Amino acid sequence: MTTGDPHVLSKDYTQLDAALLTAIQRANAAGAEAIILGGGPLAEAAERLKSQAPCDLIAPVPEAAQNMSSLLRSEL
Repeated sequence: MTTGDPHVLSKDYTQLDAALLTAIQRANAAGAEAIILGGGPLAEAAERLKSQAPCDLIAPVPEAAQNMSSLLRSEL
């Protein structure tokens, strides 16, 4: 979970990314090996933060779409 007002964070990507990266680092320090980061602007933030995160970041909508595409191709 991020700290700060979510309405303020959602309006400023720099602040949002900083707050998310801090939360990701805390979760990783506590033992998380992957983080699911999704929902509206959070999916975009996951893409921006992938290279800075100390663990895997998963954006659920693109991940689900890729998995569905793979499943459909294997059915053909």
